[in-house]
Amino acid sequence: GPPPSALAPAPAPPGEARFAMKPEDVKLCMLMIARDEEANVRSHLPLYGPGFFDCYVLGVDSSTSDSTASAVSSILGPSVPGATFSFDYDGLGRARTKCLDRAWEEFGGWATHVMFVDPDWRPVEGTLNKGELVGEYTNYFFTIFDRNGKTSRSLDWLVIHEPSLSMKYNWHEQWSYPPTSPHPFLLPRSLSWQVTERTDNANWHEAAHGASDTYERYLFELGEVTRDWNSAPRYAGTPADPADPSGEEHRLLYYLGFANLALVEAAIEGRSSSPVPHERIVEHLDDAVKWLTMRADDRFLLPRPPPEGGAEGGGSVPRRMLGHMPNPSMSMSTLLYLGIVHSVYLKDDDAAASWFGSCARWFPDAYQCPLASSRMRLSSGLASAAWSDAVDAHNKRARTLANATYRSVTNKHEVGCALPLHVLRAARGAGVTIEEGAVL
Repeated sequence: GPPPSALAPAPAPPGEARFAMKPEDVKLCMLMIARDEEANVRSHLPLYGPGFFDCYVLGVDSSTSDSTASAVSSILGPSVPGATFSFDYDGLGRARTKCLDRAWEEFGGWATHVMFVDPDWRPVEGTLNKGELVGEYTNYFFTIFDRNGKTSRSLDWLVIHEPSLSMKYNWHEQWSYPPTSPHPFLLPRSLSWQVTERTDNANWHEAAHGASDTYERYLFELGEVTRDWNSAPRYAGTPADPADPSGEEHRLLYYLGFANLALVEAAIEGRSSSPVPHERIVEHLDDAVKWLTMRADDRFLLPRPPPEGGAEGGGSVPRRMLGHMPNPSMSMSTLLYLGIVHSVYLKDDDAAASWFGSCARWFPDAYQCPLASSRMRLSSGLASAAWSDAVDAHNKRARTLANATYRSVTNKHEVGCALPLHVLRAARGAGVTIEEGAVL
């Protein structure tokens, strides 16, 4: 048949038809925005494999000086139709929205799904399976392992292709759906897909704002998030607006706190082009505590109540969110960060224990809460309490893993879960012996 770009854009199929789609009917369109990312594109894009993407739209920053566009085109090949356009940077949300607009112009009614791909994402071998894109879902979450090698996050940057999709915010972009869209009202799906953030060569962003974990980069990110906060004045210092239950305030509070905490860590660890004055570090620390404490307010942790008129009533709260905590992952991280700040930087173990306890109460199945508490107690010399928390953390983590056992090999310890070294340290501190192959 003719390439999709030769087809006249058609309205999206009605919901029933779209949701009856079979995996073999999936047409996945890659969306990418880039500036001077040729090296990353050549390193990572081939790893998605031939035929994974059925079309693409590439937005190239007008200041780009390399051959990013030709790299994308040559790697995907002539059998994958695509469109490339130039844009002037004014925040990531606006750039991604332009990409979505162009995707609908070129491939609306043909491409069934769109996925934003960052040039520095390296797919984890064997995890990408297009057969998981079944039609009864509208949003799909996949896992991104962060550059720091310590953390990961889930992102729903893969959705059913519909008209008038957009993204908001200058930094840490988020979907914004038109009133007629089914996206907010249907359940998302978590995919097995995994990618790792890897920057193999310095790109423009690193040259201008520092590497991903530097003080200069986090300072740039804080400026972008502050711009988002200042452009939403009704949130600044005021209670959440009942007329806007989508939860934008809690999101901005979290990122303001996180950026300041990241600045503290980068400054203390010397990840800056020049020494950061002590008073500036204290400023960042105070701001981190301020913003995160605001984010930890119960109104952001309690489940969202149904709108007036019952659970099926009107309003802009997605039905799938009624009775659930808004963004639980962000809420848990907030409580953990507050505990860590009070333990590591403010040396207030009582306050830290309170925050870790709050984390455990709100998230009773999460291993991260007792793990953080165990580390704090071990550093304070409370060996027995540290061991108790470590066992709790291990058991919670092990429930999601098969055959989580400890094995001792020539003074090195291998384990089927994420906590081996700390659990062993806690055991030594408490005078507990772990036998080879033991299951806690």
